[in-house]
Amino acid sequence: MSIEKDKLLIPTEYSYGYLRCPPKLEDDVFVVALHDRTPRGRLNESGAIYLAANGIPVATVRPAATLSQPQLAKAGDVTASAAIEFRYSDVKRILQEHGAWKEPGIIRLECVDPARSRVAETALFALPVGMGDPVPSDDNIIRVAGKQPGFDFRVSGACWYTMINDVVAAETGAALKKDARILDWGVGCARIARYFIETGFTNLSGIDIDQYNVDWCLANLPGADFRRCDFDPPTEYEDASFDLIYGHSVLTHLTSQSEAEWLAELDRLLAPTGLACLTFISDVGMYLNHNVKLKPEPSLYAELWHTGRIDFGAMRVGVDKDRPGYYRVVAHSHDYVLREWSKVFDIVRIIPGFANNQDAVLLRKKGLASE
Repeated sequence: MSIEKDKLLIPTEYSYGYLRCPPKLEDDVFVVALHDRTPRGRLNESGAIYLAANGIPVATVRPAATLSQPQLAKAGDVTASAAIEFRYSDVKRILQEHGAWKEPGIIRLECVDPARSRVAETALFALPVGMGDPVPSDDNIIRVAGKQPGFDFRVSGACWYTMINDVVAAETGAALKKDARILDWGVGCARIARYFIETGFTNLSGIDIDQYNVDWCLANLPGADFRRCDFDPPTEYEDASFDLIYGHSVLTHLTSQSEAEWLAELDRLLAPTGLACLTFISDVGMYLNHNVKLKPEPSLYAELWHTGRIDFGAMRVGVDKDRPGYYRVVAHSHDYVLREWSKVFDIVRIIPGFANNQDAVLLRKKGLASE
C-alpha cells in the first residue's frame, strides 16, 4: 500500500514548527523550522513572515535549503517547507537596542506576518536567558527525552512552559495566577516544571513513575512537591486538587488500559473550573518523527486512521524497570481522541503542533462549560 505525503493533512498551514538549537549557546545559530502542506505560497515568500523576539522583528523566513545549517530544518528525513535562521547574539543586540533585554528571563519568539499577528497559535517558541539551571545529567535526560544536549532540553522546556501559559490565558481570558495549583503529570527531570518554579509559581506538584528522576528533582529544585507515583492510579492527592494539569508525552507511552485508568484519575484530580492540557502523537507527528522507520511499512499510517490508536511496543529507557514493558510508544488519531477521551472529559479543542511534533488536547470537567 502506498501512502502519499499529501494525504497527511496538516490542519493549518503553519501548525507544525519547532525550534532547533545548537549543542551549546556559544554555537549561536538557531533555526525555527516550519512545515506546510503547500510547496509554495507565503510560507516561502521572503519577508512574508518574521520572527519577533519579545515583539521586535529579528529575522525573516527563507527556503530551508538556503540555511547556513540546513540540517537543523529536518525532522528525521523530512525537510521543513521553510525556516527562519537567527543568531542569539543578534537577538541580544537588537533587544538591547530597544531596551527589551531582560536577564534572567524568557525571550518570547513568535512567527508573525507583516502586521505582527502570529501566523498560527503554535508558532510560539522561547529562549531561556540565565534560567533553566541546573541541567540534568545525560542519564536523567535520556529517560524522558532520548539523547539530546542539555541546552536543547532547557530550550524545549521553556518553549512548552510558554505555550501552556499562552493557551491557559487564551482559554480563560487571564494569565495563570502564581498561586494556581498545578500538577506536572510525568514530570521527569522537570523539563517544564523548572520554569514554573523559577517564575514564581508557588503551588507546583510533579509526579512520575521514575524514582531516579524524582530523586533528581528533590535534590535540585526546591520550591515544589515532587513525588513518585505508582504505575497504576490512584495517586495520593485528594479530589479536585489542581487548577491546571499538564502532561507532556505521557499518553504517548501507555497501554490502552493504563490510558483509560489515568484519564479517570486526572478527571478526579482536576478542580471543577480547572483545565488539563495533554500531548499526544497524531498521524502528522508520526510522519515527522518516525518517517525513516515507517517507510518500509507505510500501511501503519492507514492502520492509525482506521483504528485510531497504534502501540508500537515497549520502549526501554529504564523508567519501568519494576514493571518491564509498561512504557510504550503510542500514537493516536484526532478522531480517536475526540471519541474516546470525550467519554471522560469535555474536549475544548485539539491544538496541532503544540510541542514540536506532538499535538495537545485541552480538556475540562465534563458538563462544566467555560465561564
